[in-house]
Amino acid sequence: MDIQAYIASGVLEDYALGMLTAEERAAVEAHAAQHPEIKAELEAIELTMENYAMAHQAIPSDKVKTQLLAQIGAEEDTAKVIPIQPTVEAIKPGGFSKWIAAAAVLAFVLSIGYNVMQSNRMEAMQQELADLNTQQNVLLGELGLMRDNYAKVKGDLEKMLSPEVKPVMLSGEAHHKCSKALVYWNTETKETYLNVEMLPEPPENMQYQLWAFVDGEPVDMGVFSFNPNQPEIHPMKHIEGVTAFAVTLEQMGGSTHPDMDQMYVKGSV
Repeated sequence: MDIQAYIASGVLEDYALGMLTAEERAAVEAHAAQHPEIKAELEAIELTMENYAMAHQAIPSDKVKTQLLAQIGAEEDTAKVIPIQPTVEAIKPGGFSKWIAAAAVLAFVLSIGYNVMQSNRMEAMQQELADLNTQQNVLLGELGLMRDNYAKVKGDLEKMLSPEVKPVMLSGEAHHKCSKALVYWNTETKETYLNVEMLPEPPENMQYQLWAFVDGEPVDMGVFSFNPNQPEIHPMKHIEGVTAFAVTLEQMGGSTHPDMDQMYVKGSV
């Protein structure tokens, strides 16, 4: 029998910790009786464990002591309290090698869990930062569009409020009495702006067209899109010598001559 290999196997620690079966315990005791080296090592292990248990014993507080005495019906000043010391047999986690292995596994698992948690937090923070950057870019884009629209509207208003600009009201014709539009015509620069106040939404494949009448003849001023939910001011073609303006409904893309039966609004300069 290789005594040193037997001692190093950890079986003596398992014996001291009560981890062996009855047959295994009997075998250890038989070896210890036959070999003084094994017996000495076993006694050393048991003594070490006992010292460890004594050093780490849990002493009950006075409150616990009082409650315990009250439960067993004894008086605190006459009761004989025998401190309960943890015995070696009460420790069941496993041998020293098993303690070390369990601690290593626990540390490894905790390390993995911590790393996963930190990784998830980092990914969440990065995603949140990316979302914030996207929202910021969207808001900056919308702000830029608002500034551009404001500058355009402001410029158009300045042009329309110029002393040289003559507003021309276009009133509804025939079956379109509720329709209304306003033309701003600059008598000096000949710039023309159309502000639609009320027109029905055009049918599919149809489009409104502005006309100017010069010497009694209609002149194309351009087509325009119209959305009743989003009214806007349309810059149209330049014209001079105009006596009246009118809006007709034409095929998509406009026409070279107005459909007088589809005239919606008209107004004289």
